[in-house]
Amino acid sequence: AWRATPPRRARHAERRRRLEAPRPMPLLPRRLVFPAPSASYTACSFPNELLWMPPEGKSYAKCSAGHCYPAVLLRCPAARYFVLYFHANGDDVGLCYQFGCGLRSALEVHVLLVELPGYGICPGETSEEAFWEAAKASHDFICSRLGWPAEDIIVMGRSLGAAVALRLAGERTCNGVIAVTPFLTLVEAFGQYFGGLARLLVEDSFDNRKSVSSLRVPLLVIHGPCDHLVHCNHGRELFALCPHERKQLVSPARLGHNDDLLSDQEYLLFPMLRFFALPDYSFDEFQVPEEAFNRCLCPMPHALVELARHDGPMRPLLGDDDEPGEGGAVGTLHDDDLGEAAGRCDASASTTPTKPGASSRGDDVASSEARLDFDVGIA
Repeated sequence: AWRATPPRRARHAERRRRLEAPRPMPLLPRRLVFPAPSASYTACSFPNELLWMPPEGKSYAKCSAGHCYPAVLLRCPAARYFVLYFHANGDDVGLCYQFGCGLRSALEVHVLLVELPGYGICPGETSEEAFWEAAKASHDFICSRLGWPAEDIIVMGRSLGAAVALRLAGERTCNGVIAVTPFLTLVEAFGQYFGGLARLLVEDSFDNRKSVSSLRVPLLVIHGPCDHLVHCNHGRELFALCPHERKQLVSPARLGHNDDLLSDQEYLLFPMLRFFALPDYSFDEFQVPEEAFNRCLCPMPHALVELARHDGPMRPLLGDDDEPGEGGAVGTLHDDDLGEAAGRCDASASTTPTKPGASSRGDDVASSEARLDFDVGIA
């Protein structure tokens, strides 16, 4: 029997209704999609380098504990460029600290390692919008708090961090962006293993196609054929979609998804030296706000534990027959302990570097370079 074809307007309305219909909740919980490891550092790690950044457009005076984003600032005297780095999934700034030190030493750049919400000691949920808020806060911190030109910021991200870096470079001013082992979308990354079921398992988020299509800055993509987690075709397609005339795709034959980028200079260092004007120098100094090193901006339960753990054994509980100072293997914190901890927290917040210029390698940077297990040189 003959059936009349629905009018074009009705067909378009039906298609729009299906696209706008709410999608079912993803089956995989976020803790499986974003497997954050146990924090590899504490609020007392990296003295004079670990700091807290307020949300974009918000002052430190209006920030309470747990509402700032932790980051590690690695300064290089007389450096012009700032590398703003976002780590991969299953990482935190403590695990990529040596990588940041290697970048600073080899390329003579300032490095800011940004912690993503839900990783390390940064509170919050692991979601695209939460990561975006941290990215905006880090860019605002460099430009507004440190007074550094946005045109001298090189945004860099790896895997999950590449999605954050590409979006930031598309919506904020910067010198260029580096995407290491990026994926097209989160659904397509999971689609390599689950096919069409990926749309039911994870959220349709981190659309790097959209981010790359709006780029107006140079793009450097690094993605090797030995990447067995995210196929290198993802990086090649993103490279082809970039509208900027200055772009480069580097595909080292032996580079895997989680390989050490500094183990071979052809992986990252030489491509960065050839693509950007590195190293370059500026004799302008920036002053880090004293409030940035206030450890009380860390979530208070964590900060209190960190302040108390260096004090030796806690006071023993007093039993019916015990005298003060005797017996009792279990300890507890009393009101005067809390007062002492708060006083030490205020005192530690005021201990910040005053001149991060030429003396930064003499005092602050020397201690971090001593922890560097490898030596990266330029032949």
